[in-house]
Amino acid sequence: MEEPLITSIPQPFLRDYLQKTGEHFVGLERIFFGKNNRSYHVRTLGHSYFLKVYFRHPHDTRDRLGAEYAFLEFCRDQGIGGVPLPLASDWESGMALYSWIDGAPVKKGQVSSEDIKSAAALLGALALCSSVPQAAKLPFAADACTSAWDHMVLAQRRVEALSTALMAAQTNPIVLQARDFAVKGLVPALNSVMSMAQSLIEPDALRQPLCHHDFIVSPSDFGFHNALRIQDGVVFVDFEYAGRDDPVKTVCDFVCQPEIPVEEDELETMTDSLETFDAKKILQRAKMLLPLHRIKWCCIILNDFIKLHALRREFSNEENSGADKLEIQMHKAQSYADMHGVFK
Repeated sequence: MEEPLITSIPQPFLRDYLQKTGEHFVGLERIFFGKNNRSYHVRTLGHSYFLKVYFRHPHDTRDRLGAEYAFLEFCRDQGIGGVPLPLASDWESGMALYSWIDGAPVKKGQVSSEDIKSAAALLGALALCSSVPQAAKLPFAADACTSAWDHMVLAQRRVEALSTALMAAQTNPIVLQARDFAVKGLVPALNSVMSMAQSLIEPDALRQPLCHHDFIVSPSDFGFHNALRIQDGVVFVDFEYAGRDDPVKTVCDFVCQPEIPVEEDELETMTDSLETFDAKKILQRAKMLLPLHRIKWCCIILNDFIKLHALRREFSNEENSGADKLEIQMHKAQSYADMHGVFK
């Protein structure tokens, strides 16, 4: 879905970039891609570019622009392909310009074995470069986990935030349904999973911080919901949560994301790509901690019930918002929990 062509250059930093490249500006069109930001297709006489305007709010201090741009600079400098190129950014206006990917969103049910190999290849390339000095300069990923305990705290924080928002929300049938789902479903499920995980992990190891060489440069929120299909494969996009993280969280999120799901067996495919890490140990930890991330993703599906997340959706002008969206997301969360045995 595109809006009418804008024929005046809206920002000085974009004008400056085009002056440096000597290109003639034709116009830009609003495109609806992603749930948190605003995106535009910039057209010149010879090229196309992707312009991203990042969501900002006093209660959301995450530097989305900085995280994504630094990650893509890292990929460029390390010769890692399969992602867009960073071209220019302007922190003051909250905008960045990237290479245009001429592709279409990957559709549910159309992820091939070659697509999985492409994802594993990108993760493997990032793992290979995660020990270079430039990697240590990257920020931690959003909700980064630095110990096994952090995985538990992350899920717990998500459940508490959702439960608190639902208890404070104006009561209506869909809010009541979501409240029961959270309080009577997710809370006891989380308690059970945390007890099980703590029984399997040595007490001394539970809070033991990862060593610096145990972190991967993670795409974060990595999956085919953030991929474009091109003529000869897929390109991965949208890295505003990227940074250093526990590879266990990265691979768990890859198999947990609900929009374009993959089989849980791909957990092993992804860990096998981490040749510079102890892949066997990562797989063992991932299988143990995966139920926590399933619970976390139930909460993420219901983000629209939390005001700040809803504001991001409003900023991006995501289609199908409001009461209908809440009902849709509630159905998705229930189906997701049922499919993956979250309440068993």
